[in-house]
Amino acid sequence: MIRFRTKPKAVWVRGDHPMLDASELAPYTKAEREQLEFLVEPMTPALVRELREKHTRLRLGTMGETIGKEVDEDAYQQDLIDHIVKDWKGIADEDGNPLACTRENKLKLFDYGYPLLGACLVRMAQQLMSRMEEFDLKRREEEEKNLDSSQSGLAEDNGKSERA
Repeated sequence: MIRFRTKPKAVWVRGDHPMLDASELAPYTKAEREQLEFLVEPMTPALVRELREKHTRLRLGTMGETIGKEVDEDAYQQDLIDHIVKDWKGIADEDGNPLACTRENKLKLFDYGYPLLGACLVRMAQQLMSRMEEFDLKRREEEEKNLDSSQSGLAEDNGKSERA
């Protein structure tokens, strides 16, 4: 039986991940970055289609005729970051109080304070989707290998019991 993933699985990513080196986290020490974690959900083609459709409007000409479509990129990006960042650890406000992972806080953090970090997390979510497929393939290969070794173990056991 082939088991297909029917929904994306979010993964925890530490702040010291190499993909985040291009973000505003670069000046922080490794110890500081290790305390930061993001729960990132892979970005699926279905999610991209859904959010782009949600934020697409018809462009009308001077006579009211449809002349094309346009995407509100800001709204699209905001919904995208809100969807892919499921949770975080190690983020505090200016006074050191833990900051809850809400839509409002995500937008404040990624729009105003750390836009490159938000962009890095979006790239990571894109890559996670392709890596999930690789992971699933490796998992299936490992399961088959384990199944083969357990079946060969059974064959050996059967051979031993027949000899006894």
